[in-house]
Amino acid sequence: MLIPVDHGNRNIKTENFIFTSGLAISKMKPSMGNHLLYEGNYYSLSSTRTEYKKDKSVDNTFFILTLFAIADEMLKENNGFSKNIILPVGLPPKFFGLYYKKFENYFLNRGKLEFEYKKQVFNIEIVLVPVYPQAFAALFTKPEIINEHDKLVAIDIGGMTCDIVVYEDGQVRYDLSKSIESGIIKEYHHINSIINSEFGIDLCENDIDKIFKNTSELKNADLTNRVDSLFKTYTKELVGKISESIPLVTYKTALIGGTSRLLEKYLAMYVPNEPYFIGDIHANAKGYRILFELEDSLGKY
Repeated sequence: MLIPVDHGNRNIKTENFIFTSGLAISKMKPSMGNHLLYEGNYYSLSSTRTEYKKDKSVDNTFFILTLFAIADEMLKENNGFSKNIILPVGLPPKFFGLYYKKFENYFLNRGKLEFEYKKQVFNIEIVLVPVYPQAFAALFTKPEIINEHDKLVAIDIGGMTCDIVVYEDGQVRYDLSKSIESGIIKEYHHINSIINSEFGIDLCENDIDKIFKNTSELKNADLTNRVDSLFKTYTKELVGKISESIPLVTYKTALIGGTSRLLEKYLAMYVPNEPYFIGDIHANAKGYRILFELEDSLGKY
């Protein structure tokens, strides 16, 4: 069974599901909520994210999160729970060359895996782990963009990194592609610090999003304007950082994911040449499937 998973520092995404990259562990069976039982430990998803890891293979956190992702997709398909799993995944461009083999091996060579989730026993073996650059993969969900432009920049503003992939004449320019550690999580922390100082209010990320989108119960025009101005400044500075090394004016840009959708009005203001917006938060996972199936059809696997 083919199950692509996009391992973000903020969220785990499959083609159909999304959940926070947070995990709680217990030796005792939790009295509430869904849990996953694996090798004598009970794991539950948490709204508190795990700490940022450049190398996601340093411990078992992202492996267990992946078991949740695999289980949800298998339950959705509901066509047997003993499967060999092909697991296409991705890494930020900055760390791709350094960690792709390590990330592949992180999932392989574990043999038969048995775990229980939502009262169902799963027996799986991860047999193949193709690894692709994040952001680049998402482009393949919109092939018309690739076909119409010979110079493209894909920008995926993630939790901890902003991933930038440069695509010219049908090839990835790895010498120009990179990740900068200016993801949206740092900006949430910055906004909360400013709002706490100026208004005496402690805001979580969801609160900040709702204020920015005018869907919050906090009806305070000064607060809303301040959050708006901080996001505007963040967007302008982020585009400026990218433009220091990549002349965006000479490229067509595709902006990818949920953060790009959130900041669309300001990204449209600061990114030249009327950028495309690929707002599907599952775009990388869907792109991993497309890239794997393309490579498989060419006989790579």
